Amino acid sequence: MGFKDGPATLADVSAEERIQRLERSVNQLILEIERLPADVLYRAPSEGEWPVMSTLAHLAELMPYWAHQATGIAARPDEPFGRTHDDPDRIGAVRSACFAHSPPKPGPAQACTPLAAR
Repeated sequence: MGFKDGPATLADVSAEERIQRLERSVNQLILEIERLPADVLYRAPSEGEWPVMSTLAHLAELMPYWAHQATGIAARPDEPFGRTHDDPDRIGAVRSACFAHSPPKPGPAQACTPLAAR
């Protein structure tokens, strides 16, 4: 099915295949990240960009959160779900993940700190 036939869908894909696709994607991302030099991970970004470690911290926090939310949505599709941008658990988890590993040199870790703008 191409774009001219309609949007892509997972309707014909089993739950097990969806899980396997997600796991493959995560493993592929991990392999790519492991190849990056430490200075790239902690480099201060250009104006308007996110630092790599900050982006990874958000991914590390959001994947388990939304996996849990998806389970709840499937069980109770009519109930509200989600959280606000300033959710303290989200902010705390991102900060914690962002600084879980010390940067290679003093200073570049500041690239991870500006959560308020996100």
